[in-house]
Amino acid sequence: MKGKFFMKEASKFLSGAFFVQCGVNIWMYYHSIPAPLLGMEISPDVLGIRGLIFGVLFILTFYFGFLKQNKQS
Repeated sequence: MKGKFFMKEASKFLSGAFFVQCGVNIWMYYHSIPAPLLGMEISPDVLGIRGLIFGVLFILTFYFGFLKQNKQS
């Protein structure tokens, strides 16, 4: 029971993190701003793909953290 509670809370936390990351990546893609990373730059096209991936991860973790009901036994 404790493991299910932990996974639900972890999914809630991760859904927030994925939501913010998705928003930042899509915003930078929309405005064609490259992201600096260790002296290099990530192109806006890669940021758009990352935004979509983080969007899907947000939807999954939001579902498992907030919407999915636990089975009562």
